[in-house]
Amino acid sequence: MAIAADDDLDAILSGKEQMPWVEIRLGVGQTAIPDSYPTKVVFYPGEPVGAPGIDEWQLDRTMDSDRGLAFSYGIVAANLRPFGLVGGVEMVYVEQSLDLASSVSNGDVQDVPDDAAGIRYQTFGGNALLGVGYALGTNAHVELLGVLGAGAADIGIHSGDMHHQVSSSGWYWNYGLRGGLYYRFGKFVLGGFVEYMHVDVDVSQGWADAYTYTDTDASGVGYRIELGYHIQ
Repeated sequence: MAIAADDDLDAILSGKEQMPWVEIRLGVGQTAIPDSYPTKVVFYPGEPVGAPGIDEWQLDRTMDSDRGLAFSYGIVAANLRPFGLVGGVEMVYVEQSLDLASSVSNGDVQDVPDDAAGIRYQTFGGNALLGVGYALGTNAHVELLGVLGAGAADIGIHSGDMHHQVSSSGWYWNYGLRGGLYYRFGKFVLGGFVEYMHVDVDVSQGWADAYTYTDTDASGVGYRIELGYHIQ
């Protein structure tokens, strides 16, 4: 037992091993969001729709961006000796102002007016994080984490004339994989990660004569820079 304890102490002092720790992290960066919003309009029975016998309408609209600004607050714990498990949770808020790039109404291409309304993409939810890490010394380590999350979504849906937008609410879920590098300066931590993320969004909205719903998804590469506080 004495020999094992001496070996552990030597490994820690030589930078080959990190003791268990917890870190609080604040992050900002970009993440993948949908840029295509296929929207089905379902008219209420008996409501006039401008064409006899039509009770549904399909709108396919594309926005000018497939990236959103992401802000996060998370808590991560690990036990690296020098290799070990890393896990945690984080809350993530994503937003982006989007301009309309193209519009197709029931198969017909529409001209996008110069003064078409912009819309706002917003989501807020949580991610569970689980993976592995490797200590590169007493102050640095790398992580490879799986991500699974869900939350609330609020996305603007354009009116028929494209000059107004109404918020549609619903849910999203996401999953992905991220790799990160972190360095500790005393108790403060600086690092970041690159991730591949898939997000699926489902929102709906009621109108005076119809309701609309949008089911869309996206996959892509994002990143985040994180500042943290290290709790030994």
